[in-house]
Parts: sequence; structure tokens; C-alpha cells
Amino acid sequence: MTFRNRDATRLARHALNLRVALLAAMMAFAAVSQHADADEVLGTLQRMNSHLSTDIPNALPIRINSLRRGPNDFFRGTADLFYSWCREHCTEWAADRDGVVQLHGDIHAGNIGTYRIGGNSGELCFSLVDLDETCAGYFAFDLLRAAVSLRFAAIENGITLSDEKWERVSEQLCDGYASGLCGDVPDERLRSEFPVVRALLAKAEETDAAEYFGRFVDRSDGTRFRDVVIKKGRVADINETVDSDARSAVVSSLRGFFDGESAAARRRQIGIKDARELDSAVLDVVRWTRLDSSGSQGVRKFLVLLKANGGPGADMMILQLKEEPAPAAERVGLVKPASGANRAEAVAAAHVPLQCHHSEWVGAVVMGGVPCLVKPKSPYSKEPSAKDLNRPREIEEMARLMGTLLGRGHANSIGNDPGRIDAIRERLRAAAPVLNNRSADAAVFLREAYESLIRNPDAARLSQVAESWIAERTGRHTKSAGKKKPGRSD
Repeated sequence: MTFRNRDATRLARHALNLRVALLAAMMAFAAVSQHADADEVLGTLQRMNSHLSTDIPNALPIRINSLRRGPNDFFRGTADLFYSWCREHCTEWAADRDGVVQLHGDIHAGNIGTYRIGGNSGELCFSLVDLDETCAGYFAFDLLRAAVSLRFAAIENGITLSDEKWERVSEQLCDGYASGLCGDVPDERLRSEFPVVRALLAKAEETDAAEYFGRFVDRSDGTRFRDVVIKKGRVADINETVDSDARSAVVSSLRGFFDGESAAARRRQIGIKDARELDSAVLDVVRWTRLDSSGSQGVRKFLVLLKANGGPGADMMILQLKEEPAPAAERVGLVKPASGANRAEAVAAAHVPLQCHHSEWVGAVVMGGVPCLVKPKSPYSKEPSAKDLNRPREIEEMARLMGTLLGRGHANSIGNDPGRIDAIRERLRAAAPVLNNRSADAAVFLREAYESLIRNPDAARLSQVAESWIAERTGRHTKSAGKKKPGRSD
């Protein structure tokens, strides 16, 4: 293991970390060692994802296949490994109750973006999205996850930053967070301050909904989902027809989502007066696999095609139902299990404080005893892509944007409690150097874990099971890894 020579103190600290890491490699719990071997990494992932079956190709095998695509995909799909590292290396954070907020849990550039608060209608907003890993925890865990994500984005794009530049990234992250925490970041300020926000909102506003739904829906023989969805010339999604029992279970679970006074707008949009009429609005139901997914790859997901009141492009809508297992931070013992509402209800409830907007099309159902989140699959959802982070200054701008969104979301989750806000602000003053150092160390650990997984022949066999399943349904082999992009340095 090599470390950069920042100064004598930093070098001495890393030397100590190296000795500790070598000792840790001899311990039984591989997930928190700095040099986990190939068998240990795969075994740890299997234990941490016990809700995913090894025997079902689009469960654990497809998760492992996704993790092997590249370091950034591995990072996005291993929140469990990240939080196991935090459990061992951020003990003082886990014990600090004064800094507890509602965490996003999996913040990275792909988990911020645009959405309409009314499904396919209503105000167009920009905020945190994809809250599957949300839980209550110390605020800095979100900042650390964001900082590590930017290091993996740099790897993805071949960007080399100096130590000083990485320190600047952590400072931008904390400065943005402080700004958001003060509650002075309305939507219009996001649009005016961040070019990527303006660009994505403009892209969402210009979206051709009819074209979007045309990629998913075949109208030539009735109105049904396509078996595969093509995006930019390649298969992006696989849709499997469900049997009548599965269809009935999905539709029955959704009736509660359309029942009651609070769901009146939902019913109007799909043209029913009562939840009992839902069957007449459902055009098709499929089991959905998004091939580019990482964090939620392997869990059960369904798409439901509904009639809607509107003209071309607005005469249908798609709902997604996603199984919601316990969050990674809870599964590894970093945070305590939440009490009360089921997991899907907790995730749905977290959207209001973290997104700073109410969305009437986000909710929860229970299907066959499994909690599932319900939300629209909308043509107006746009997230940053790799091309938005291919220069050093764009990494800094993304750090500030993610920090800003986290700050205002955390503040909103706290509510009217100035004392807690002040406590977090006090802790934030010295946070940037700690985030910088810990994000570097966590990135080393996760990068080595990725390389260990690549070396593991059992992981390769699981990956091949998934690849064969994908090829069988798409009619061609799908490559797991793309070409590396040329990098830029500062």
C-alpha cells in the first residue's frame, strides 16, 4: 500500500494505519480489514445481502455481475462494505447523538436530480433522489459517502487530483453543507448557482414524454411493456411478463395506494373514481431489471403500466414497485433498527424532509408480506452523468452541490430545533480535514475490495450466471465492462 506524502504528520499517521491494517487482515471479520482477500470479500457480500438468493440469476448473481463492471459501479453497489468500514473507523461519529439527522444513506452524483412532484405533472424540482438507504444517523456519514463517491468518479473518468485539490473538494463539500444547513437555499438559488442544475432542469423541461414511453411500451399489439428497452443502441432494461397470480398480487397491493381522500389526485390522473376500479386502469405488469443499476440490483422490482388522462405522451404512466430491505448501515450494525413503520413506509416518509417537497406519487405498499416503495418511473427524471464530472473543477462543483442538497435536507429533517442545528454547525468547523483523510482511506479499502472481487473465481462464476441470463433474454451477450476513458489531470 502506498500513500502520498502530504506532510510528516500525515505520513506518520499513514504508517500507523498500515501497521494496523496488516494486523486487521489477520482478523476474522474481512469487511473491515484494509487487505481483505478475494474469498473474504465475496463471503462478506453474501452475508450482508442475505435477502438476495444465490440460486436466482437476477438476484445475487446479477448484483455481483454489476459490482464487477468497474470500481465506480462497485462503490455504488457496496454501501454495506462502506458502512462496515465506518463502523470500525468512525466510532466517535456513531456515538454522537447530537449530530443525528435523517441520512440519505447513498449520496453520489447519480442520486441527485430532477423530478415532478405530481408524477408526470406538477412542479419540476431538483433535489436528492433514490432514498433506498435512508436512515437516522450522524450527519457526517452522508458527507463521507459523498466525498468517497467523488474519488470513485475521478477514477471512472481518469482524473488525477493533487492532495491539495482533494482537500479543496472536502472544503467545498462542507461549505455547501453549511449553506444548506442555514436554510437559505431555495430552488431558484440552486438553478442560478449550479450550471449542472440548470442544464438538467432544461433537459427535463424539453423531454418528449411520448418518445420516452415509446421506448418502454409497444402499442402495435395492444398496449404492453416491451421485453427489452433499448437506450443509446444497447439493452438497458429487461421486462419479464408475470403470471396472473403475480399480476393480481401487484394490483391488489396497489389498491391502498389509490384509496382514501389523500389519493384523490392519483385517481383522477388515471381516470378512476374508486380504488376498486384500479384493474380497469392497469394495462400491464412486468418484473423489471435495470441493467445499469448497482445499489438496488437484485431486489424485486415491478413496473405497472397505467392509463392516464391526457393526450399523446400523457395518456399513460408507469409506476415502479421496489422491494425495500433494511438499509445497509443497519444491516452491518452501524445504526440501530428503526422502530414503528415498515421499511417502505419509512423510505416514503423520508422523501418529504430530504427532498424539501411533498410528492403525492411516492408511497408504500406491502406485497406478499414484502414492503415495497411506490413511485413514478417518469420521463422527467434526469440525473448527472459521467460527462458532468470529467474535469477537476466539475468535481469541486459537484461536491458543493451535493453538500448543499444534504445540508438543506438534513436541516429540514431536524425541523425547528436551532440547538441541534448549532451543534452540527459547531462540529462542521473541523470536519473538512477529517473527511479528506477518511475518504482517502475508505477509497483505498473499497478499491482493494473491488480488485479482490475481480480475482475471485467464484465471483466470476456468479457473474457468468447473470450474463447467461441476460443473454438469454436479450438475444445477445452483454459486456460487463466498457472501455476506459482518457483522463485529465490538474
